[in-house]
Amino acid sequence: MLINREHSRLSSQVKTLERVLHAPFSDKEHQRLVQLAANWRSLLAFDDGAPKLADALEVFIPAYRQQSPDQEKLHDEVVFQAGVYRMGHWALVKHFIP
Repeated sequence: MLINREHSRLSSQVKTLERVLHAPFSDKEHQRLVQLAANWRSLLAFDDGAPKLADALEVFIPAYRQQSPDQEKLHDEVVFQAGVYRMGHWALVKHFIP
């Protein structure tokens, strides 16, 4: 149940990131992204996947701030890492729960 909730929250956050990608720069959104990366690093349950996911977001954040042409590619990496996180998390759970 907790895993489903975490994955649902993560999916919602990734969808929010999609909206940020296509909107003009906002200091408020920038601060929200910085906080999100910190939360992913410290609060996500699957320790093996969380750092890579947070790293991907932390690379995206300056590109968002600068409105870099690489934003979309970096956003795709965050989405990819979120998928890797979810799959790795489920694999870990299935390993320990018969």
